[in-house]
Amino acid sequence: MTRLFFSAKLFYTGLLVALLLLISSCESTSDKPSGKTGKTLSAQQLLSMAEDKPSPEKESLILDAAQVYLDERQIKKAKRLVNKIAAEAQPDKIFIKHTYVSAQIALAEENYHQALDILSNSRLEQQSQRLSISNEKKIT
Repeated sequence: MTRLFFSAKLFYTGLLVALLLLISSCESTSDKPSGKTGKTLSAQQLLSMAEDKPSPEKESLILDAAQVYLDERQIKKAKRLVNKIAAEAQPDKIFIKHTYVSAQIALAEENYHQALDILSNSRLEQQSQRLSISNEKKIT
């Protein structure tokens, strides 16, 4: 029984890592705000910038701040920021970013089933299908 649990946990972890890599490959590195010196901004700086921005730029900066908190292992702060955003109402790019950060939070909390649920969203599957179709059109 323990061996089966370990195998299932390993399988889900591998699946989650693969899905996160797929999602992160859709995110451009130029989306990450940085200061004039090229250093990544702090979460507080990103949140200050977000105050004056319209949607969806505001939500993007909030998610960047949540990612900074995650990188600093401040999971509760990251989760609080992510929970403020109504992901379903956002454009695809922000929805994907929200999904990615939410799944990372679930993994950081070792909640593998929740991470899998987050990544199993039907909207993500639709976007993946559209991406596959557009890639096929480019090839042919």
